[in-house]
Amino acid sequence: VSFREATPFGVPRLAASASPGESEPPAPPSARRPKLKDFGLAPLVVLFILNAVDEFDRAVLAVALDSIREDFGLSDLTVALLPLAVIFITGIISLPAGNWSDRWRRVNILSAGAIVWGTAGLFAAASSNFIQLFLTRALLGFGQGTIIPTHGSLLSDYYPVSVRGRALGYHRSANPLGQVIGAVIGGIIVGAVGWRWGFAAAIAAALNEVATGPCECVGRMTERIGFAVAVIIGADIEPDFRHPLRM
Repeated sequence: VSFREATPFGVPRLAASASPGESEPPAPPSARRPKLKDFGLAPLVVLFILNAVDEFDRAVLAVALDSIREDFGLSDLTVALLPLAVIFITGIISLPAGNWSDRWRRVNILSAGAIVWGTAGLFAAASSNFIQLFLTRALLGFGQGTIIPTHGSLLSDYYPVSVRGRALGYHRSANPLGQVIGAVIGGIIVGAVGWRWGFAAAIAAALNEVATGPCECVGRMTERIGFAVAVIIGADIEPDFRHPLRM
């Protein structure tokens, strides 16, 4: 006999064990829990990198605000308008970007947003006065506004409900990671060579993401970068595109 059950009062109840010639009933088969790698990690890796780069730029701006204020002779109130320009335009563009994602090729929308984002970053680094810097930061918000609608739509296509929560969780974890890396690396660059080079470093990664062409940003580039990153972190995967991008 063995103590396997308890009475409502918490006292163990004796439960007879199986007789010597009788085997216990087999446990019901448990279904294997789906894993992210079953559906390919490469799309998630690339979208993770793009999301982290976006946060990298925001962190660089936060680090560079004091240098910008001194360079252009601005007040604290005036220089505080720079991050507001990005946030405001990003919020406005996110609404039509969601509609565009339902109608047009999301890969092109994502690539166009990255190109606008990178170009605006270059102009921001070359700004000669506050007005130019403010306008280029607002234009940068246009590119950033395409991130949430297109990323969410693509992740929903690539990953079914059984693993979608994990995919979205990993994707969102790029936000704090990008902020930390941006604050550290951006702080070093801004302190060493100035805020303009900090902006240039932030947009270099975004332009590299679309260097192979807008339509291939989540195509061949996804397999190349995603597999390389997976190998570096030691993940045992093979890039797998089971769900083709909707064109």
